[in-house]
Amino acid sequence: MASSSAQRLKPHAIDIRVNIDPVHWFLSPPHDTRSSLYLEDAATEFQVQGLELDWTIVTWDADLRCPATTAVIVGFTWRHARLATDSGETLPNPPFYACWSDYLNPSPLIPTHHAPARLLMKSHPTSRPLTPAKTEPTDMSTDLVIAHLVTALRDMFDVDEYWVPYVWAQRKFRDDNYHMQSQGLLEDMFYDTFGHFLHKTVAETVLDRRTGSESWDYRYRGTGFSHKEASEPRFTAVWQPGEGPGNATPKYPTWTFEHHIVLSFFPMVVRASLTWNHPTRTGTSRTNVIQSLLLSHAALQGSAAAKRSTSPVILICSDSAGSVTVEHVLSMDELRNETFRSVRGRLHGRTPTSASLWLARTTQRLASTGFSWHSNGPGLQLTLAEAPLRPGVYVLPKASLVDVPMQSNNKAHFPSSDFVRTQMRNAANEDRFISVPMWPDIFADTTPPNLYQQMRQEYDELFRARDSQ
Repeated sequence: MASSSAQRLKPHAIDIRVNIDPVHWFLSPPHDTRSSLYLEDAATEFQVQGLELDWTIVTWDADLRCPATTAVIVGFTWRHARLATDSGETLPNPPFYACWSDYLNPSPLIPTHHAPARLLMKSHPTSRPLTPAKTEPTDMSTDLVIAHLVTALRDMFDVDEYWVPYVWAQRKFRDDNYHMQSQGLLEDMFYDTFGHFLHKTVAETVLDRRTGSESWDYRYRGTGFSHKEASEPRFTAVWQPGEGPGNATPKYPTWTFEHHIVLSFFPMVVRASLTWNHPTRTGTSRTNVIQSLLLSHAALQGSAAAKRSTSPVILICSDSAGSVTVEHVLSMDELRNETFRSVRGRLHGRTPTSASLWLARTTQRLASTGFSWHSNGPGLQLTLAEAPLRPGVYVLPKASLVDVPMQSNNKAHFPSSDFVRTQMRNAANEDRFISVPMWPDIFADTTPPNLYQQMRQEYDELFRARDSQ
């Protein structure tokens, strides 16, 4: 059984949106998948009301909580946690962000009753106060709506209590869930996070979620947006397979997207070449080029820089157009002793979207010139040879998504990666991109071992989309 408001149990394969057949759920034998004895579909309190159950497995979500002082699940009093707005209106279920925010800073809207929250609430305060924004009219032009959306998202990700949980979710949800399921959870996370932020900073509700019949995923200031989650420059146009051998012939040669796209892009590793001029011992100047990675958990775990370098370092930089300026340098040993709060403090009040952390290395050839990151790095301006596609949110207007050539496989139709990269670079050049640094994910709490990891890999291999080549 599950509580009827348990909307966030989907990662555990408990989806209360699935309606059970009470006759089969109560009366069918154990081998029937519709039976309660088969332990596949959970019933809610309303579906079993007035009926007798001998044994039950009860699950609950953030909507039901008990006092932190309760040591055993006997004799305590449940508390039904619901969010209350300033006007007294109650929201149907605490947003996922709100539950996660207990681990960063207590929110005045969220009662915190679980012991782990009390231990982990010692994070630094909000980087800046939240001030209510003026209500804007809903009959705005498309360009103005997109500009407002980008500004609101940038403001949201500049607040640590929204930025950090969202980055943590990118790592955790992708690690612990199937590809399609993680995308659904991350989309929910984005909507919950953004909706919560708007509720606190805008005088009226301006974000609407689709109810099932709309073709957009959410509507901001009266304009529909389609949301895409991606770890590579690729997204789906329509979930229909192609035709012919290998399903490589698109049934739809071109596709016109009906709505603007909000592309939440979080690649595993982002590589870039950093260049600068450095005087040699002979007094001449030489151009140095190093391959670097934006700091993230995946970059630390699998980067060649960390494994082959003589002395990999972490560069804490302030960002400007096409370049970064080194402000602090940390060795790998120093990083192990750092916390999120201490690294965050090294940004000296800068917003997350205006700073970046890089995993760089010192080659033997570079060291032979007398260069040292710790002594020569601070204050050094590094130029990006080619600006990489950074993690963050890209807004793609539908005017640029007309008659897009399609590719296909045995699952879906989709634009080419080159087309998507071009659209993302255009978004970055035209101020429709919000940088969301991923480095906080190296401080995310570890999760218990996933006992189904091998089974998941076998399933993904068996049912993955076939290569269209």
